[in-house]
Amino acid sequence: MNVAGSARGSAFPATQTGGSLAGRSRLQRRQGCRSGHRRAKPLRPCGGTSGKVDMASELQHLIDEAEQEGWTVSKTNGNHLRFTRPGRRTVFGSATPGDHRAIANIRGKLRRAKNERAT
Repeated sequence: MNVAGSARGSAFPATQTGGSLAGRSRLQRRQGCRSGHRRAKPLRPCGGTSGKVDMASELQHLIDEAEQEGWTVSKTNGNHLRFTRPGRRTVFGSATPGDHRAIANIRGKLRRAKNERAT
């Protein structure tokens, strides 16, 4: 009985796998076909960067916008930001956001707080 990929230690006969990637390790499937051809790498976004957003500059931009709108920004002992404005509720946000949604969430909280009165 002919065993496909016997040099790699695969126990699946060639008739069962039919030349597919079944029965191979995750590393072997990622590397491509059995003849050694590698799969094409996924495309990166245009712009010369790896698509990552500089969180520090985005957060500083948000702080600058909030201060222009009249918010006072201070840092808490727990490494969070406290946005206060007279007549509005206090908004808290992370001083070390983990992803772009964290900054968008702070921006949304500020927008909602601006539209309502403090209780």
